[in-house]
Amino acid sequence: VTTVQAHIIEPAGVTRRAWPVTCGLPFAPGELRDASRIHVLDCEGRLLPACASPRAIWPDGSIRWALLDLQTDIDAQDRLDLHVDTNGESSIPDTGLHAQVRDDVIDVLTGEMAVRVARSGPRLVRSASRGQREYLRPTDDGADLLAWERGSGAPFGG
Repeated sequence: VTTVQAHIIEPAGVTRRAWPVTCGLPFAPGELRDASRIHVLDCEGRLLPACASPRAIWPDGSIRWALLDLQTDIDAQDRLDLHVDTNGESSIPDTGLHAQVRDDVIDVLTGEMAVRVARSGPRLVRSASRGQREYLRPTDDGADLLAWERGSGAPFGG
């Protein structure tokens, strides 16, 4: 099996946003060896963020069962058609979480965010920023962190 159609139905009459979906996927012996090849596509063929991990292995080392987790939006009492595909390349992105360890801090970069974490001392988080916008930083007046109010350019609460 390289593509399976999946249906998600919302029966309770509640519109859901970023709703968690978890399911198990069975595979025949020898069919799949790398869970990162599992992709989820919406009905228009767009790749959805999803994570699959092996849960049981066949004697030949191939995946017997994989657990699939994703989040999706679905309107009240709607049906969402998805395609689960194992034919593609690895779904692990080329960019992702990177960490650079220095003497006194660890810089964690996600692509969108940058967080500087102290390796010791009373302040765990030294700063957090997104792009050129700084959201958290230590203050000179002894406060642990200063948070910036969204869109105002002013410190939160100040």
